Amino acid sequence: MVIAYSARDRSLSDQYYGRDSKHKVIRQDICQYLKENEETYKFFVEDDVLFEHHLENMKQDGTFGGNMELVAFAKLSKVDIKVYQPGFIYVIKGTEDEDEEEEGECPRQILHIAYHDWEHYSSVRNLDGPFTGPPEIKITTAEQKTEEEEEDDEFDSKEKVVLNACPDISIRRIRRLLKKYKGNPDKVIDALYEENNTENDIESTIENNLENAIESTLENTVENSVEMRSDEEIIEQFNDNNEQIKVKEELETKVDEVITLKPKKLTASERKREAKKKQKEAKLLKEQAKAARRSKREKEESTQQNTSLSQNMKEMYI
Repeated sequence: MVIAYSARDRSLSDQYYGRDSKHKVIRQDICQYLKENEETYKFFVEDDVLFEHHLENMKQDGTFGGNMELVAFAKLSKVDIKVYQPGFIYVIKGTEDEDEEEEGECPRQILHIAYHDWEHYSSVRNLDGPFTGPPEIKITTAEQKTEEEEEDDEFDSKEKVVLNACPDISIRRIRRLLKKYKGNPDKVIDALYEENNTENDIESTIENNLENAIESTLENTVENSVEMRSDEEIIEQFNDNNEQIKVKEELETKVDEVITLKPKKLTASERKREAKKKQKEAKLLKEQAKAARRSKREKEESTQQNTSLSQNMKEMYI
């Protein structure tokens, strides 16, 4: 590897944007993020320096920053930052492990920064390039094995226990969960079962709520259609029969679609969006049914008033 662009902000700019010219933007973004999260980061400033004073200095070009600013940029941009020191490498995570599981298997961007001479940060690039644009760092270590290689590895006893209980889960995820739960296969199995049951409960609740809303709308429509009506209302009702039949058929079709819908495995964010969408649809159906009943009552009241007025006119004439 080769080192390019000294200074922290220029190094981050080179790694994140593929050029060092955005270093001022990165510096200001870091300062703004630290200001918004003062309660989290103020304890990492030296005791004799006010946090506000530290931020004011950091906004100025030429002021050296440290590990706190790297952490802030990682959290702000949701990237991992791999810091290389002589004989030591560490990674600053941009998100927590729980957030990573919700996001799925998509890898986060990794920025490669060298820390040398105990005060300088530099961008890391390959010896054979590219020297401009995205760095495209190539690293071949045991950590970077592909998923196919991991699946070809021989499973240990704990992994086999989890695989037997949850055969649909990838070995890559099982190993990550075993690491999270300190090698306890029972806790991993419980976590996977709980996650699966939660998904099924959410889908079942959404489906039942939608079916109940549609059935309630159908019942209200039928009840309103068989209420006592005057002769004039019955004549008017004949003209509306076709429209009511059409609405009923559409609602029944929606019920059939909900019943025959096969649940598919969704991500956490997709399940939330789907739940909100279905809740809005159910709410819309309820509002439509309510509007139909209100319109019906208004029509009945208007008809009764006209009938009463006609009767009064007859009595006056007599």
